[in-house]
Amino acid sequence: MDQNLSDSSSNPANEEFWDLANSSSDEELMNLEIAALQEKGRRRRRGSIPGRIYKDRQRLQGQETLYNDYFAENPVHEEVVFRRRVQMHRHVFLRILAAVKCMFIC
Repeated sequence: MDQNLSDSSSNPANEEFWDLANSSSDEELMNLEIAALQEKGRRRRRGSIPGRIYKDRQRLQGQETLYNDYFAENPVHEEVVFRRRVQMHRHVFLRILAAVKCMFIC
């Protein structure tokens, strides 16, 4: 634990903090702490929502896999697996898909 204290005391930011702590008023110390927290918050932001990090989910690859597994000429999974996972027969699903497409395209 003594090593952590000696490492952190050699940091220029910590030295500045302790210099101000020994010689400044509470208000100046509070302002320094607020500025440090704001700076820390700015550096961490990476996603579109503060505090969230962007993750590449490879959606196009997932779409290709889904198509190849269930809807290709020779699907990977049989009709029974499709029915169990989607809760309807493939031909019923494709008929609904065609009707929805027609609503937006026709």
